[in-house]
Amino acid sequence: MTVSTTTNRISYAGDDSTTAFATGFKFFANGDLTVTLVTDSTGAEAVQVITTNYTVADAGVDSGGTVTMLTAPATGETLVIERTQAYTQTLDLVENDPFPSESVEDQLDKIVIMTQQNNSGQVRSLRQPDGDTADIDTLPPKVTRATKVLAFDSDGDPVASTESLSDIEGAATNATAAAASATAAAASATAAATSETNAATSETNAANSAASAAASAQGFSGVTLVTASSNDIETTDARTYYQVDAGSNTVSLNLPSIGTGNDGLSYTIEVLDVSNAITLVRDGSDTINEVAGDYTGLVEVGQVIQIIADDGTPDNWIVVQASALKVDDSTVELSGRTIQVKDNGITPAKVAGSIQDQSGTTYTLVLGDAFKTVSLDNASAVAVTVPLNSSVAFSTSDRVDFINEGAGQVTVSGASGVTINDTNAGSFTIDQYGGATLIKVGTDAWIAPNQTVT
Repeated sequence: MTVSTTTNRISYAGDDSTTAFATGFKFFANGDLTVTLVTDSTGAEAVQVITTNYTVADAGVDSGGTVTMLTAPATGETLVIERTQAYTQTLDLVENDPFPSESVEDQLDKIVIMTQQNNSGQVRSLRQPDGDTADIDTLPPKVTRATKVLAFDSDGDPVASTESLSDIEGAATNATAAAASATAAAASATAAATSETNAATSETNAANSAASAAASAQGFSGVTLVTASSNDIETTDARTYYQVDAGSNTVSLNLPSIGTGNDGLSYTIEVLDVSNAITLVRDGSDTINEVAGDYTGLVEVGQVIQIIADDGTPDNWIVVQASALKVDDSTVELSGRTIQVKDNGITPAKVAGSIQDQSGTTYTLVLGDAFKTVSLDNASAVAVTVPLNSSVAFSTSDRVDFINEGAGQVTVSGASGVTINDTNAGSFTIDQYGGATLIKVGTDAWIAPNQTVT
């Protein structure tokens, strides 16, 4: 008998049906194998038990034997079979007896197998490179390295770190928050430096802080001040509130490509200064408001728009005017970002019917809800339906806002044939004191920014 391969372990991907797995290497006894089932997504390992989870055949065969699982490994699991020959020598040669060649050969085979096992563990361990001739000292005492992590000093020798494991874990936990704080601090520092030299800019920065607080309350991911001539907007910047200051140069905002899965991606843009032109630059063949060209409609200080990705054919950015105020200097004047009515100027008119109160448990949108706020107030669950265009013909770009004043959860659903965020008859929920927005972007297509639609 021989040991004809250096293989000591083998793995198989589960497929929900295969139960018999060849080892591909020689082993002497059924108990010389360790069988482990690994969950690929988590790396969790479960050592299997012989006869309970599997059986073994053909021990001692040069070409190897077979492990048969009682239950087929599932897709997404990996079966690992490893030879774990005991590190013992059980052959006792009796003096003057005939030479037991088979027994001696088996023992030699076991020695080779033990060597292969050692090598298998060695090649899967951290090792000093062969070209590194330096001696590495032993680790510090156990009491010194307790709760610490392994580090290396300036000579490359192993030492226990000065920081405890809990400190390092805490630092890792706070890393994301720290990075966000650093970004916010840098923005604040820039605003503060500007305010030292220009009182008008200081007023703008104070308004930016107010905008940041308002943006946070409305579910925006952050506020970014834009002053550079060319700025790339990434898909990872979703729900960012951009403030654009074109006081020193023209400003271009380069939109990302609308790819699969980006339907409903949105950004909000506020204009602080339009001394120079501001342009939204499309990517590739994407369109803006179904026009194969860039958008130059940001022309008024105080103007706010929302841009929403529609993953259609072609991919299209929808520009929704959130607010736009023109100052003619005869009735309204603008100082920095402060707008005030001049003497004998505008007499404000009360806007009637801006809130539509609904207290029932069901409600279907009507044409009069366009650009209104629908207030739902019931202690029980409330179902709101967005009707087909053939029933209620809202105009494209019409907008309906919702608030939930009641204890019952509100579910907003599209009728069959109506898509919300590209989902047919999709729906989303609004908890008490929450709010949401629907914007019509096609005949029977609506976008619900910042909502998860199922």
